[in-house]
Amino acid sequence: MKKLTICCDFDDTMNQLLPAWIDWLNNKYNLNVQLDEVDTWYIDKIFPTLTENQIYEPLNTPDFWLHVEAKPEAEYYIKKIIEDGHDFYVSTASYYRNLWYKFDNCLFRLFPFIDHKQVITMYNKQLLDCDVIIDDGLHNIKGKYLGILFDMPHNRSFDDELSNKIERVYTWEQVYNLITKIAKQL
Repeated sequence: MKKLTICCDFDDTMNQLLPAWIDWLNNKYNLNVQLDEVDTWYIDKIFPTLTENQIYEPLNTPDFWLHVEAKPEAEYYIKKIIEDGHDFYVSTASYYRNLWYKFDNCLFRLFPFIDHKQVITMYNKQLLDCDVIIDDGLHNIKGKYLGILFDMPHNRSFDDELSNKIERVYTWEQVYNLITKIAKQL
């Protein structure tokens, strides 16, 4: 089995940011937006009555990140990927002003076995040198590597754009099985 270099997005791939974000905005502004309504990458289109500052306020609030939970079974399967000998990196396009809160109150809380040396912050993920990239943004996984697209309502309209180098998954078990299959084929 080949040892793979895997880069994995954090938000809505390892964690459940969007549900926590929607709940926070719904509760604060007495709204009723549902997760399946977020069918676009641009969340401001889903909350047209809110200002940009109101929409992004939770991301800049330290305590907000304490309420963001991990994707089901993410911790278990990420540990297995690492135990199988693969190099695993968290690759996030996070805004620099909320990195500390996000990392300390969420990433390292949910995944204490991830070392800070395994975290990469960058917006142009096509520059990453990896074998596999796992992300919920199709724009982040188009490249020379195999892309694993983690299903979310905002990426479901991209089915026609998926290629033989991009696989859609719904669970971390599927991610693990796909990585194992790829490693055995290479």
